[in-house]
Amino acid sequence: MIDQLRRAAISVSLNIAEGSGKNTNSQQYHCYSIARAEDMECAAVMDILECMRILDAKSAEQAKELLENVVAILSAVCNK
Repeated sequence: MIDQLRRAAISVSLNIAEGSGKNTNSQQYHCYSIARAEDMECAAVMDILECMRILDAKSAEQAKELLENVVAILSAVCNK
C-alpha cells in the first residue's frame, strides 16, 4: 500500500508539472485530469490504511483534507 501511495503521489506532481508545460488547453486538461485521478487514488489508499489501522484517524483525515483541496483546484482548472 505504501508503495502504491508513493507512486500515485509522485504521479500527481509529475502530471501537474507536465500539464503546466503544455501549449494547448486539451493537452493541459489531459495531464491535469490524470493528476486529479491519481490524487483520488491517494485518498482511497488513505482510507484503506486507516481501515487497516496502519494510519490513525486524525492523520488520515488531515491527509484527505489536503488531497481534497488539490482535487478541488484541479477540478476548477479542468472545468475552465
